[in-house]
Amino acid sequence: MIIGNIKNIEVYKGLSKNIDKAIDFIVNLGKTSDGNYEIDGQNVYAMINTISPKGLDGMVYEAHRQYIDLHYIIEGTEILGYERTELCTPQNEYNNDEDYQLYSAQGTLINLKKGDFYIVHPFDAHAPECNKDGKKIRKVIIKIKV
Repeated sequence: MIIGNIKNIEVYKGLSKNIDKAIDFIVNLGKTSDGNYEIDGQNVYAMINTISPKGLDGMVYEAHRQYIDLHYIIEGTEILGYERTELCTPQNEYNNDEDYQLYSAQGTLINLKKGDFYIVHPFDAHAPECNKDGKKIRKVIIKIKV
């Protein structure tokens, strides 16, 4: 997992061509409406959403195998749960069509605010879209083909 702030996001360019495309999208975001955005077909695409968060008791960990996720907080705060998949307990079989597996985990809680981003790889179980105050989170989620 990589965690940072938009001020330093370009430091992570060079990890892969697809991650570079995702970073370029974030850097050039400007005022954009909620919706889905094609960056490079199914290799790199973005979803911008305004989300009603779950409370901490609603945390569900997930991991993907076909895509890396880059999450960027546009507005609000998010508490993210994180754990390595090898330390989690699977809750379902991997869903190849939708590229996810759910887990239960103790995890580490990470507080994120406007301007923060995180990148999770297939070995990173993450429980996104939670906070304590119940205020909406506006964020970008970019799916980056492995």
